[in-house]
Amino acid sequence: MSSERPTSEGLQKNYLRLPVRDQTPAAADIRGLLAEAERLYGRLVEQPWTVVQGKETFSLTVKYELGSDKPIWTLYQGGGSDSKVVWGCTDRDLELIFDIVSMIVEAAERALLPPPPKAEPAAGTASEPGQPGEVQPEKGYFETLTPVDFDLLKKQSNVLLGHLLIEAGLLTGPILETALKLQDMVRTDTLTPLQAIEALRRAHARESPAAHATAKAKASPMEEYKATKRETQKQGFLVVDVIKKAGLLSEEDFQAGLAVMKKTGGEIDKILLAAGKVDAVTLEAAATCWELMRDGLMKAEQTMIALHYCHRSRVSFDEAISELGWEKPHR
Repeated sequence: MSSERPTSEGLQKNYLRLPVRDQTPAAADIRGLLAEAERLYGRLVEQPWTVVQGKETFSLTVKYELGSDKPIWTLYQGGGSDSKVVWGCTDRDLELIFDIVSMIVEAAERALLPPPPKAEPAAGTASEPGQPGEVQPEKGYFETLTPVDFDLLKKQSNVLLGHLLIEAGLLTGPILETALKLQDMVRTDTLTPLQAIEALRRAHARESPAAHATAKAKASPMEEYKATKRETQKQGFLVVDVIKKAGLLSEEDFQAGLAVMKKTGGEIDKILLAAGKVDAVTLEAAATCWELMRDGLMKAEQTMIALHYCHRSRVSFDEAISELGWEKPHR
């Protein structure tokens, strides 16, 4: 990642510097910055701001390289020749970008502010955590993460580990996607493990029930589209998982499809179908099997038999049920 900024030559042509702000850009400001970069395709757009009453300067730049559909983000700390790159990525996930920028800036602000005075322990309470008389709040899963957890992610299958966490109800599909992006940033030394964990906590907090209710009330058409797309991708994973459990899709083919999905943002079931790793008959039957199991109308063992019959005989799920002599489940 280059830390060079445009020289004075060609500033008007290749570079747009927005007015300096006196506070960190909000999520809507970052969305507007991206819109400006889309409008000025091929030009670098920069938003500078100061924190702690002008004691420190930050700048966030974004640019679309010619021929690319992904924006390049770079966060600088410091002003003029003393500025340095502190983070960067190539992504369109504006919520994640906002979380990371805010986290880095807030850490810098804390370092510049004087430490708060230590509070005196109240009478009858312990001064050390875990001592008698002190009630410790129960921590959630993401509050207990340590850098070791992110190091373990490097040594295990992302998909299998993510699947287990989703099945355990510890995270959702979008949070898994965020975790994998943060893991890549840790691997490339763009973020430290501690920074990645803090960004993941912020993303998880945003997915709380109250946050969901607020977001739904204020959702824009684009946000609604993204939510629908995430739900479609999640359902695609669940349907493909049925095919895998039936032994009709190898792990190697699944991993290859997943790699394509991470690059294109498509849906895993459609990717595998287009690649010829699954066929339309099997995919449609698996979708029906998943719905029946979800609604408790059919046992898993029965769906596996029916799915194999559909795959082998090239018939629809309803035809398979009829030819097997089973009673058709009523939905």
